[in-house]
Amino acid sequence: MRDDLDIYLVLKYPKLFVNRHKGMNESCLYWGFECDDGWFWLINNLCDNIQSYIDNNSKKYRIKNKIARYIFYFINKQRWNSKFIRKQISKFEDKFEKEEYESICQVTVDQVKEKIGGLSFYYSGGNDIIHGMVWLAENMSYNICEICGSTKNIGETKGWTKVICEECSKTSTRLNWKKNEEDQKFLRKVKLNILK
Repeated sequence: MRDDLDIYLVLKYPKLFVNRHKGMNESCLYWGFECDDGWFWLINNLCDNIQSYIDNNSKKYRIKNKIARYIFYFINKQRWNSKFIRKQISKFEDKFEKEEYESICQVTVDQVKEKIGGLSFYYSGGNDIIHGMVWLAENMSYNICEICGSTKNIGETKGWTKVICEECSKTSTRLNWKKNEEDQKFLRKVKLNILK
């Protein structure tokens, strides 16, 4: 991936990519994003979804949300006495501070690369919902050109597998492009059976 796109992702999601500038003995992200620019928007959307999910489901956010609903309840009941509302809110905060929530630990990305024609997104932390987000993005990458990001006329190269579109295969002389209709139909059937 180009350096400017690499820097953009690291600066936009500093909590996810804390390992980006560690040494090669400490992190596989030392080598950066090991894929072409066409998957940039896919990786960007995946990281945005993961980070917003973690931020919106943290303990503090849920407590503030419940306090806001509680205040709204008292305003609608027309109990405008501010001392009474402050007293009720402090009781409410104490009550919810004692409750324990299942916290979602911050996800840290270990490696992002192309592997056997698809995106491989290795990470630590998270839960089943984040695992589902990553699974969806990895499966979507098989239908997106790795070079330009197009979703039309997708095929793969012979030999070293790389998912590209017909346009990119014409511009690059070193890539031998093939489109095997039978394989694509079989893969679509398998994906539809999995999603049922």
